[in-house]
Amino acid sequence: MLSKFSLRMLIPTMFRRAYNPATYLDERKVMMQEWADMLDKWVAGFE
Repeated sequence: MLSKFSLRMLIPTMFRRAYNPATYLDERKVMMQEWADMLDKWVAGFE
């Protein structure tokens, strides 16, 4: 569900105006940090 809110560019224009970027902000921060941590682990595994 959070990924839907993170993919803002895919939301049609009329809905984008109604979308509040602060919605789920704390949850989005956690999700994006977990994603960044996972990418860091993947990159470290290739070095």
